[in-house]
Parts: sequence; C-alpha cells; structure tokens
Amino acid sequence: MNQTTTDLKVGDKITLTIDRLSYDGGRGVGRFNNFVFFVPQTAPNEKIKATITKKKKNYGEARLLEILEASPSRREALCPVVTECGGCAWQHISYSEQLNQKRDFIKHHLKAVLHDRVTLPPISPSVVEYRYRNRVQVHARKNFANEIEFGFFKAGSNSLVPISDCYISEPELFSGLKAALQHENLTQKNGFHKYELAMKGSERVIRDLSKDESEFTQINSAQNQSMIQYVLNEVNRLKPEHISKIYDLYCGSGNITEPMAKTFAPTPVVGVEMTQKAIDRAKLHASPNAEYIAGDVATFLSRQKLQAHTVVTLDPARAGLGSTTISQLLRLKPDLIVYISCSLPSLARDLQSICKNDYAIDSVCGFDMFPQTEYVETVVTLLPRDMKAFCSL
Repeated sequence: MNQTTTDLKVGDKITLTIDRLSYDGGRGVGRFNNFVFFVPQTAPNEKIKATITKKKKNYGEARLLEILEASPSRREALCPVVTECGGCAWQHISYSEQLNQKRDFIKHHLKAVLHDRVTLPPISPSVVEYRYRNRVQVHARKNFANEIEFGFFKAGSNSLVPISDCYISEPELFSGLKAALQHENLTQKNGFHKYELAMKGSERVIRDLSKDESEFTQINSAQNQSMIQYVLNEVNRLKPEHISKIYDLYCGSGNITEPMAKTFAPTPVVGVEMTQKAIDRAKLHASPNAEYIAGDVATFLSRQKLQAHTVVTLDPARAGLGSTTISQLLRLKPDLIVYISCSLPSLARDLQSICKNDYAIDSVCGFDMFPQTEYVETVVTLLPRDMKAFCSL
C-alpha cells in the first residue's frame, strides 16, 4: 500500500526524483506524493533513496541513502571532507550545471519585476572553479594530544572538521599554516580561536579575529575584476561627458569607486560607507576626483541636493537597501542605477519598490564569485522609464 504524506515520519525511507537545487543551502529539491523534501548532496534529475530526518507541515528534510539513477551532471568531489564541512554544497555537480542552476535562481527570484524586453544572459563563469578564494576564516585549537588542528565547523554545529587544505582557497593560504600557528596563544584550556587568512599580494596575513576585525574584500580577485569592468561598461552607455556626478554607495574600501574615478575622470565620484576603517583604507589610494565619506547611506542621500545627470552604483549587504534608503535614492532621480547584490530575496524586494517609481530594469547579469556553492552575485541596471535622456539606448 502506498504511503500518504500524513503517514510519513522521521526515520522512514522514501524514493524520489530530484527536480532542482534550492537557493537556501543548495540542497536538492524533490517531491514524494507531492510533498517537498530537501536532500543535501544530491543533483538535478537523479532518482534517490533517502531517510527522513525532519518533517514539518509544508516540507521535510532527508538524508541521502542511495543513488538509484545518477544525474548526468554528477561528478566526484575533490575534497575528502566535503560531506562534513559546511563550505561547499556543490562539488559533486558539474560546473556547467552549477551555472545553469544559478541562472534559474535569478529568473525565479526576479520574475515579478523582469519584463519581456529583458534577456537574462548565461552566468558569467569564474576564471577558475577551484583555488579562487584569497581570504578565508578558520577555527584553530590545541587538541588533547597538545597538537594544533584547524579547520571549519560542520554545518549548523560547533564541531570542528580538521583540514590540511581547502580546494577552493588559494594554496598559499594553508601552506605551512600549522607551523605559523605555533606562534599563536593556543592552549587546550582556551578552546577555539578564529583566524582570518588573507593574501596581500604574494604574502599571507593571519589575523586573530578575537583582537582584530575582519577586513572585507572580494574573495575572487579575477571574477571581481570582470564584474567591475561590466559595471564600468554599463555606466559608459551614457555620454560620459554629460555625467555630472557618480555616487558609489556601500563602497567598502573603494572596490568600484576607484576604477570608476579613474575611468570617468574628471567627473567627481563619491564613495559612501558606514565603516570608518573601510573609508580610511579607501582614502590611502584615493584618486584626485574621488571623495570618501563615512556614514549612513540614507542620511547621506537625504542631504544631497537634486542634480541633473547623476549615476548611482550600490553594493549593499545581504539585508539590501530598505524603504528609507530607496525613498532617498529615488528623490535624487539618477539617470542610471547599477545595483549589485549578493542576496536575491532582498534584491527582488528592493527592485519591486524601485520599479514602482518611474524606473525599469534594463539589464541583468549574474557573476559566479563562489564556485562549488549556491551563492551568486547579481548586477541589475535600472533606467528611468523615459529613455530619451540616453544617447546610446
């Protein structure tokens, strides 16, 4: 007799086909009698047997037991601890399929605001799919044998997965790390220490996060340059000589501000960022036509006078903009907005507000900053609905 979904309970075994991957956690999504289950370490279009680990009203979670019919996109993962470590959800999936899934994520989340005129191109792939991270955080301690061990926590736990290398990180980050950590104050008594490993040119920097703040930088250097060039090209679609000012909001340490200032000099470019330390770093290499301001973005925008032919680029944190910032942004009536986002849910929410107020999406492009994971960076260009102000459109 066939089981119904009401009969199902934790520990039961089920057979299902994985239809797609989820944006939240990168897990496989399948249905058993039309009831949704999320199953990690699975791939699209494969038939599996799984055991139920959680059952909620509208969905369940399950653990992979057996692959009955493997997906055409399945491959062997490189990392020996990939099923334990919480870092890479997709090493077992071909890179081309990873890109397809990320494009589908964008289409799904932005379907309410995209119109027929907007064509979503393929995701811009990373130059390399492994060894791309120039910065990573690890936990380290001395174990009961008084030996230093370091690694990552298991997903959703404080249980350490010891490693000697990380296949998505630049090899120099972990080379000789155990010897380098001998100089740190690691004891059995004081437990875990959290460190940030970062490449500064050809040198590795080890930062103790109990003493210092993390220094945010884009972790995929080559792909970051590709994204910057795309943003510059989008802004360059206007007549550069007619741009009166460029605002780069949530500018960090000037990742986009500086290339913008150099490309469109002598047009003034203003970078705004809440974190004073990031602004201080930006000022160390500021171009003559670049100005950096530390402060709240919404407050900054509220103090700006209306000025014709401005451009706004923005790269907020995962929480997105929020209604106050959007209101102040729209008050300035920029000729062009380029929105860079690491969170599709907050991007979709913000775009719905912006597109209700005389702006329309002109182009969307996804950038794969994080191969082997479910994360995708999305760049959206918005124009006023009255297109006549644009010479190249």
